[in-house]
Order: sequence, then structure tokens, then C-alpha cells
Amino acid sequence: MSNSSATLILWESFDYPTDTLLPGAKLRYDKRRTHRGQVLISWKSLSDPAPGLYSLELDPIHARFVIKWNRTKQFWASGSWNGHTFSPFPKMGLDYT
Repeated sequence: MSNSSATLILWESFDYPTDTLLPGAKLRYDKRRTHRGQVLISWKSLSDPAPGLYSLELDPIHARFVIKWNRTKQFWASGSWNGHTFSPFPKMGLDYT
């Protein structure tokens, strides 16, 4: 979405992922402005798209992904990112699908 003069972008859908990460999309952490990362949140159930209990978040301090329960308690962590793979998953590289 942009303003009428098309010079200022007001909103871009990839900047606000909800429950799905599409191919080519990236989860980001804004170090400059908000100091917050993007979050994917599960559905409440298969038939109810309301926000569920699980979230996938970036942990910028440890360079890893974290799955949290109820947005507070860590449920799972990926291990650190070395630029190519996550430490406990050497086969899960940049081209992993």
C-alpha cells in the first residue's frame, strides 16, 4: 500500500507475517527503530484462525529461532545460526525446504 503520490510506502505485507512464511519471505529483526522482531503465531485450531498458543520468534542475542508457548515460555530453540546452517541441523541450510 502506498500514498497517492506513490513515493511513500505505507504498508508491505511481507513486513507483517501472521501464520505463514511464504517462499522468499524472511523473518526480520529491526535493530534500528523498534528493536523488535517479526513473529509467526499459530492458529488456535485447524478451523479457528484466531491467535493460538505457539509462536516462532527470532532471538537476536543468540542468533537462533525460538518456539514459545503462550508467547512467554520457551518450548524449543533451533541452536545458533552460523550464516549457513543452525548448529544442531547441519543439513538444514539456506536451501532447506
